[in-house]
Amino acid sequence: GNGEITAVSHSITISNNTNKILATAIMHFRVQGGSGVEKYAGTILKSSGSGVTAQSFYPTVADTNGPYGMRMQVDGTGVTSTSTRFGGHVSISYLFSPAYEGSVTITAYMEGYTSTYGIVYVNDNQPSRNNAISTITLMEVVA
Repeated sequence: GNGEITAVSHSITISNNTNKILATAIMHFRVQGGSGVEKYAGTILKSSGSGVTAQSFYPTVADTNGPYGMRMQVDGTGVTSTSTRFGGHVSISYLFSPAYEGSVTITAYMEGYTSTYGIVYVNDNQPSRNNAISTITLMEVVA
């Protein structure tokens, strides 16, 4: 898909509103198709919950096409942009300060930009793709 595609989400209960959350996600993804010779995908971590100070973390680089975390250039004789793909696992970590005591949800997303730059797939859970799934680890960090 394009836009924000949920890879994995989980909640943790924070015992004190001054504590933080260290979130680490490993996302399985694939980018394929599109008419452009470049393929793009990005990663995002977001916090949410009732009463939570929501935060978003985008570890990206920007160029004229927008922000992206990963990019592949398709070149070569006989190589068509619509038949190419790339993928694998990508990790992302961030230390959130939710300013809240209680349940906080952290969600990891892959981001697709436009279909011209490929369609992003996550958690391609097929035997031919090693039954790949995304994971997230959340740890409360005492301030």
